[in-house]
Amino acid sequence: MLQLPITVTEVMEGLVEAFAKPENAVQERSTPRASGLSGCARQQAYDMAGIKHATDWGRNEMAFTQEQGRIAEDLTIAGIEQSGTVRVVNRQIELPEGSGYTGHPDG
Repeated sequence: MLQLPITVTEVMEGLVEAFAKPENAVQERSTPRASGLSGCARQQAYDMAGIKHATDWGRNEMAFTQEQGRIAEDLTIAGIEQSGTVRVVNRQIELPEGSGYTGHPDG
């Protein structure tokens, strides 16, 4: 059996560090994030209170999935715009103050 010099957990932790964004840090919020609206109410309450997840594996896995989504978005937008039929605008609009939740309405 081949023994690798790095574990999957170390790769995932490295990904979190490599693509860390201030807006994704655990922090208190007065409203839930748009991306978490489909999650359970308990997790939303923990997130809004700025309580760190009990395990970092879920957060590390989420970071990997988020980066895959960003890459897929760029590829998809390039394909759409190359068709010459549609031009994509306002890709990263922020929800307005007082909307009841924060984030980007990309879901």
